[in-house]
Formats: sequence, structure tokens, C-alpha cells
Amino acid sequence: MSDEIKIVGIENLISKFDDLADDEIIDKAVAKTASYIQANAKLLAPVDTGDLRNSIKTSEVIDHTAEVFTNCDHAVFNEYGTGTQGDPVVSHTTKESWTYMGTDGNFHTSHGMKPRPYMRPAAQAGREEVESIFMNTLKEKINNA
Repeated sequence: MSDEIKIVGIENLISKFDDLADDEIIDKAVAKTASYIQANAKLLAPVDTGDLRNSIKTSEVIDHTAEVFTNCDHAVFNEYGTGTQGDPVVSHTTKESWTYMGTDGNFHTSHGMKPRPYMRPAAQAGREEVESIFMNTLKEKINNA
């Protein structure tokens, strides 16, 4: 009787795992996660003119890191709100109201705007899906190796 166990195809499996030792799999999964967050942020972003939604971008992956960002001027005001109605996690003016002239030439009074978060919920969804994204990317790499 022998204590030896032979697993048919183990050499092929080991070879596949050796091929995964590079950083490609990590960068691919990071890129997929960032794209997932970007897509969710675009779905959740409040839309008036579409400028905010269209400005949500994903950077290229550098050092296993990617950013989902916007350079839209009013992005932060939508995410955190304004004035006394703003999210208390960031400081806002304590003025009860203010008046301004709109682009239509008329005066308007504002009491602030409630937050309409889109980036933080999208990032949270990404946190919840990141393990699944990484596992699926790994499976894809193994199946294609």
C-alpha cells in the first residue's frame, strides 16, 4: 500500500497559478472595480443638465490604484448639500438664507440644498462587490491560462 496520491492535471494547475504571480490580475480587478463604481455613481448622480453625470471619470490604474472622480464645479454641493440643510460631516454656512441673481436676471432666495449623495453610495457598493469582482477576474484568468 502506498501513501502517494496522484492528482491528474495538478502540474497544469500549478502552472496556471505561477502565471498569476504577476500584477496583471490585480490591476485588471482594480480597473473593473473602478468601472463598477463609476457606473454606479453615474446612475446615482442627480441630473439637471447632465454635466455632473458626464464628468464622472475613472483614472488609469497606477500602483494597483485607480480613482473615480469628477471635476464638475457643483459636484461637491450635490454630494454634501449646502447651507443649513447640508450634511453635517462637512462645514457649511449657518446663514438661514441668501439671495442671488440667477442667469435669468431674476433674484432668487435659497435656504440651502439637501445632500444628494452619489459618489459615496457608489463607493460603498464597490466595497461590497470588490471581492466578487476580484474572484471573477481570477477565475477568468485561470480559465484563459
